[in-house]
Amino acid sequence: MTGFRAWQIITATKMHFTSNKYNAFAYSFKSKSLNQKVYESRNLRYLYDKLGQRFTEPQLMQYAFANLFFGDAVQTRDFSDEPYINYCKRIQTFTHRLIKDLDKHSEMHLNHLLSPINGDIPIIVSSYLQGNLMAETVIALHCVTNFINLINKKVTDTLLWPSVSQRLLKATVFVGQDINQLKIREVIKKYYSRKK
Repeated sequence: MTGFRAWQIITATKMHFTSNKYNAFAYSFKSKSLNQKVYESRNLRYLYDKLGQRFTEPQLMQYAFANLFFGDAVQTRDFSDEPYINYCKRIQTFTHRLIKDLDKHSEMHLNHLLSPINGDIPIIVSSYLQGNLMAETVIALHCVTNFINLINKKVTDTLLWPSVSQRLLKATVFVGQDINQLKIREVIKKYYSRKK
């Protein structure tokens, strides 16, 4: 992959998380502003050349996503392998980790976990924000139930919820590409049916 394409992917991923309207996947990680002329004016072209040689396009999408969503990096030069490696490990063992996360709230029915009780943030999201669950668990549950979109207007919190729900929705397109949603749907169905 060329350094130019690597720059497009990383910059489009940044735009994906900072713009309400831009969806990197819908635009194939491209934009009118992400053209060759703009790329040539960048000082860090050598960095994008290295990343282009090191990763395939799907890997670089994961790398950029992991660094921007899970890491502390804001600038590309601050990206590191650790968020990417950890994300890949979690995705590879996702079914097992999902069940472990669901076990943390095994006494509750799924509807109760995903619903905003008295307008509060759903328990599953609160648990994620407290560091008790993986973000991927919340996102996978959204992938198979669409619960974030369904409850957005029912949550009365106007300080935290809008930014949290937007961030989770933006991450959904990345995580949704990396997990087997049909398998996850079956795992969740089986998990909750055995509790009846």
